[in-house]
Amino acid sequence: MAARFVGAYRLREKREFDRLYREGRRSSDNYFLALTCNNVLTHARLGISVPARAVGNAVNRNRIKRIIRESFRVNVHRIPSIDVVVNARSSAKAAANAVLVRSLEGLWDKLARHA
Repeated sequence: MAARFVGAYRLREKREFDRLYREGRRSSDNYFLALTCNNVLTHARLGISVPARAVGNAVNRNRIKRIIRESFRVNVHRIPSIDVVVNARSSAKAAANAVLVRSLEGLWDKLARHA
């Protein structure tokens, strides 16, 4: 398990996000939409999209991004070698942190089963 959410586990480039939006498999619930594609690495990588239009101000966006990053960091050992972009939905804005964590746990479970 990674001690930190290091750069090797991040999607950073626009072309990587574009590929997932174009070709990715979709999986969602009330709070998040995940787009996934296989990668050739030995680990999963995460990209995060939390639009201001959906969740509001920077405080809410940063809170949701921290929750996503931490949940990924804790669960990366269960996730197969895929690239994942997690998009927050507008319902995530008002949800409690524990609810978002449970939602992400279910998402990681679903990704582990379907890989």
